Amino acid sequence: MILYYDFEGKRMNADVYWPKSASTIQVQLTDIRLTRDFPEDLLFDINRINKISYMVENPANRRLTELQQVLSKRLQEFANQGTP
Repeated sequence: MILYYDFEGKRMNADVYWPKSASTIQVQLTDIRLTRDFPEDLLFDINRINKISYMVENPANRRLTELQQVLSKRLQEFANQGTP
């Protein structure tokens, strides 16, 4: 699926691999502005009751942490709907 999100005032998208039977969601960044500075693949976990969580990749990188928060919120919206 393609995930659309706003980051730093720009509309962006990422490819999402959300297996129905797994507990890990893989988000692949596709925007060249982000892939220069961040890892291309970010992982998010689905905990009980469809709660999305993630491990902060690099706490010193505030920009990356903000990106993870934005992506997590968007993924949580889909989890709340029950369908990715």
